[in-house]
Amino acid sequence: SDLDIEEAIFLYASILYDGNGLSPNKQEAEESADNGNLISMFYYESMLYIGKDIRKNAKEASRYFEIFANNGNQEAAFVYTAMLSNGIGITADKK
Repeated sequence: SDLDIEEAIFLYASILYDGNGLSPNKQEAEESADNGNLISMFYYESMLYIGKDIRKNAKEASRYFEIFANNGNQEAAFVYTAMLSNGIGITADKK
């Protein structure tokens, strides 16, 4: 069976994230995330948050987690809430 475009993007993003035979490509991951691809956003925000193969950047990761959370992803909402509560990459909101 042929892969649909979302499956292909998911597989490519996971290959970039894991580095299976390829060097992780920050620029491609960032461009795809900035173009609104939620799968790429997941991998890119994770790379930024933990510093996997790119410089750790909690502030930038929080921006992507917020966008992904606002698009209905519960895991991203959980991480973004924890970041917001603890001031990781953004000013803490203790409300």
